[in-house]
Amino acid sequence: MTNPLLLTRATAEIRKLTEAGRALIRAVSLGDILRLTVDRAADLLSVDRVVLLLADERGLLSAAAACGIDESVSSGLQSIHPEDTRQRLEGALGVAAGRLLAVPLAVEDRVGGVLAAVATDRADIAAGQEWLLAALADQAAAAIEHRRLREPEPHPGQRVVFAVESTGIGIWEYVPATGRLSWDARCRALLNAGPDLPDRYQSFLASVHPGDRPQLEDQIQRAHEGSTDCFRVDCRPAPGGGEERWLMFAGRGLFDHRAEPTGVVGTVIEVTNRKRTEEDLRAEAERFRRFSVEHEVSIRSRDQFLMTLAHDLRTPLTAIGGWVRLLQSAKLSPEQGARALDVIGRNVKTQTRIVDDLLDLSRMATGELRVQPIWCDAATVIDSAIDAIRPAAEAKDIRIDTVVGPDAAGMFADPQRVHQILWHVIGNAVKYTGRCGQVTVTCARVAGELEIAVADNGEGIAPHLLPVVFDRLVHGDGPGGEDGRRGLGLAIVRHLMTLHGGSARVHSDGKGLGTTLTLRLPLPARAEAAIDGQATVQRPA
Repeated sequence: MTNPLLLTRATAEIRKLTEAGRALIRAVSLGDILRLTVDRAADLLSVDRVVLLLADERGLLSAAAACGIDESVSSGLQSIHPEDTRQRLEGALGVAAGRLLAVPLAVEDRVGGVLAAVATDRADIAAGQEWLLAALADQAAAAIEHRRLREPEPHPGQRVVFAVESTGIGIWEYVPATGRLSWDARCRALLNAGPDLPDRYQSFLASVHPGDRPQLEDQIQRAHEGSTDCFRVDCRPAPGGGEERWLMFAGRGLFDHRAEPTGVVGTVIEVTNRKRTEEDLRAEAERFRRFSVEHEVSIRSRDQFLMTLAHDLRTPLTAIGGWVRLLQSAKLSPEQGARALDVIGRNVKTQTRIVDDLLDLSRMATGELRVQPIWCDAATVIDSAIDAIRPAAEAKDIRIDTVVGPDAAGMFADPQRVHQILWHVIGNAVKYTGRCGQVTVTCARVAGELEIAVADNGEGIAPHLLPVVFDRLVHGDGPGGEDGRRGLGLAIVRHLMTLHGGSARVHSDGKGLGTTLTLRLPLPARAEAAIDGQATVQRPA
């Protein structure tokens, strides 16, 4: 005999199930279907916790809707393998195995998800409730499938729009006959143009940087006049704050059935990164070009340096060798023999100077060149340097005048190094001054410094070579390929003056107008500060 209470209960459950199925079919969106499913499951089974998992394209399950479950719990139910579903649900919901109902959402044996409910207590778990949950799951699966089949396929043109939108490209179209230029939201965003800006050609151009606007307008005009070529122009948006950005405008003309131009259509995309990369590549290419030029100049300078050095070394050797052979012949008179020894001695000193210069260049490169300043007499050091140069000056009938001011007698410097500096400077003046010329050496205190100037009326220096005259080697159009000064010695001069805390500068009004080289040494207090830590300072007793 049928129990009336059970019959009434079953009738009510079937009615609820039927109403749920109708509601699911009427649901507009997938979200509505999912929410209705978990709500109706909670009502049918009189439970307070329901969760619905949907499968993705990989077959992994993730929570899509829930009832009575914290969002933090449902958000943790992600990418679950179907075989691990029950274990993951029991762990996340904190229930025993007997209190969890889980049934699949399946259409034609294809599982698309899982519907799970947590019973209030163990007594509520019954076969009848399981079939109710399974029936509701089938209705939900059918509703989801029905919605999928009812959803129209996107139009081919719509697919193109979707594809373009995914690339971040903006689209614009210009119709000259009406002056209208339509541009989509992406195009406006790239050009910093608000939605209220009218669809007019002039508004479009006004959104482009004034410096780039003419070239874009020219390309659009050419396309409208019938050009069939696609154009590409890089432009910046109109200034509006923020960092500079670059956009690439591309487009081509539109034509009717008579091949008459009707408008221009195009795209715009941001290319700031590309422009920066291009600028970096150009800068790198320029650095490489400069490096190549500097490397070539360095090689040429090295070759010229070696050539000049070989010439400078060979000159005294030739003189020494010639006079030695004459002495060995035993045909010289006592006076000629004495002259031979004098010439040999002077050339040995010259060659020793050259070797010393090379050693000093090496010390300069390694930072080992030092000065040891002491109090000394400027006039004595100047006279000593002139005496060393005097034979060469007398051989060319060059007069060397010296003017030392009364307040410039004492200086605080390394006398040997100052002698070396003056030997190079005065020697160059004599070397590049013609016969019967004049060299003047002056020494005075100027603006709190000791100034020694060496002036000659010789060949002078071309203006374009003045900035580099203190480099290691200077070449020009002078005799033997040199431009009036041998750079090996002057490079040492500048370095030694720097070590003293002083300076060296050269002046010439041009070729044939003489040269003045000025040396400035600081006063004792400033000199001590300049050489502090790199020189041994000796004070007079």
